[in-house]
Amino acid sequence: MTEQPEPASALDDPRLLFFLEHEVQLRDWAALSSEVFDAVEQTLQRLGLEIAADPRVAGQDVRVGEQVKGETFRAPVLYRDAWCRTAPGIPDVGIALGWDGKVDPAGLWKGASLPYVGVRTAHQTDAGTAIEAAFRARYKADPAVLTRDGATYRKGAYWPVYRHIKSPDAWWTDIPAWRLMIAGALVDAWGHWAVLVDDAVAALG
Repeated sequence: MTEQPEPASALDDPRLLFFLEHEVQLRDWAALSSEVFDAVEQTLQRLGLEIAADPRVAGQDVRVGEQVKGETFRAPVLYRDAWCRTAPGIPDVGIALGWDGKVDPAGLWKGASLPYVGVRTAHQTDAGTAIEAAFRARYKADPAVLTRDGATYRKGAYWPVYRHIKSPDAWWTDIPAWRLMIAGALVDAWGHWAVLVDDAVAALG
């Protein structure tokens, strides 16, 4: 009787053997991901200079801040003085940059969020709540006016409308260009939604 060969092991896979051989180093490299997420978030939070220098913002009736009234989350926010209904210099609504939890510009990491731009309202002020209601009423009257160009309408959130920003997979090879791209996306969003926010603020009288 001929001897039967031993069944192949699931571990007889060159990929798995490579991982086992380099496991310590690979785990050390993978641990850097948390530092990358933190560095991306800090970079996004500090885009104010690029945004303020954009000719569509500089010298115009546009302010650059970092939060709406009553919020702890900080990221660039564009607004007008007229949008500060509760306190001077702190808007109750703005066109803002945001993300949810860990942020990955290219969307390659499971569980991480793409950054997005949209209309952000202060959900802890009466003015913010009223502006959001007026803004949503405009959507009900004409849904396409808010959601063209790939934007999404969000129910039950203080970001009533937003659009994700997808960066190239190798966005990190040219950081200055990437920063300008993100800043430009926020300024583009201003051009899309600011007049609609003006209408919502004006509806308050």
